[in-house]
Amino acid sequence: MPEIRQRILENMQKFSRAMIGAVLFLPVIGLILALSSVLTNPTLIAETSFLHQLGQMLGDTFWPLFGNLGLLFCVGISYGLAKDKKTEVALVSVMCFIMFLGANHSWLEHTHGLAEKINGEYYGTGQTQLLGFVVVDMGVFLGIILGCTIAWVHNKVSAIELPGALSMYGGAKLTLVAMTPVVIFYAIAFTWIWPFMTHGISALNRFYEKCRGRRGLRLWFL
Repeated sequence: MPEIRQRILENMQKFSRAMIGAVLFLPVIGLILALSSVLTNPTLIAETSFLHQLGQMLGDTFWPLFGNLGLLFCVGISYGLAKDKKTEVALVSVMCFIMFLGANHSWLEHTHGLAEKINGEYYGTGQTQLLGFVVVDMGVFLGIILGCTIAWVHNKVSAIELPGALSMYGGAKLTLVAMTPVVIFYAIAFTWIWPFMTHGISALNRFYEKCRGRRGLRLWFL
């Protein structure tokens, strides 16, 4: 038991260090977006001024980063958890993320599950648009799940060297090959699984709202 506990703690520490790599950039992005909000405030700065245009440009530049946090976490976590060939695993994580988007969109389209926009947006439909693909809205959890999976697979197969003419497909490229069926499986499975998980998360949030009082907090921690 002590060995298992120690291993769990070590894995949690590795995961925390990998997560913090992506998280540390968020305050910088948030600070610049706050500056953009100030510069585009019409009560402070005229809309025709250079500062207003600068603020709008800053907002248009940095808001897409918040819209693609899943990709950032996918790259950051896979890079942080990989034992070697970190640059290559970062490239693999980008490719796997895009592959998931394409596969998930294709499956939704095949099963006639694509949502219709509500007032021009996908908010409230359980789906979202990422990099031009309409997919199940998993937020940053998509990046976390893919990043951890890619790192685990990479650590298992990246050291394998294939013989002969297949040698060019060894190393980190084998990670991409091994991840292909996993990505397709995730793309199909999360189409059905994630809506239930979303309801579970929402239920926990509602329960927490009810438990904000002192008695509720005692019940929550029990």
